[in-house]
Amino acid sequence: MIYDVFGHRRYVKYALMKNESSGCLTDAVTSFKSVNATWENVRAIIVDKDFGEISLLLTQFPGARILLCVFHVVKHLRGEMAKREYGAKRWRMLLT
Repeated sequence: MIYDVFGHRRYVKYALMKNESSGCLTDAVTSFKSVNATWENVRAIIVDKDFGEISLLLTQFPGARILLCVFHVVKHLRGEMAKREYGAKRWRMLLT
């Protein structure tokens, strides 16, 4: 889903991938570019915390900013903080 400068949104592309390998992601990006002649105008892409995905998107979309999804970042941080080695009880009190 994309939003134009007027706030209108439209469907762009769905990709069902076999796995999350760089090869599959490259195929999805190539497919996206082939059906979107104005792909150079992409200015922002929101992703989860997968750094391999981020580096690939940076090379494929040099004009775009890669942004981390807040939901996924918070979910990851909560999971990490809940681990015993970080003092789960102390963090649980801070998060509630």
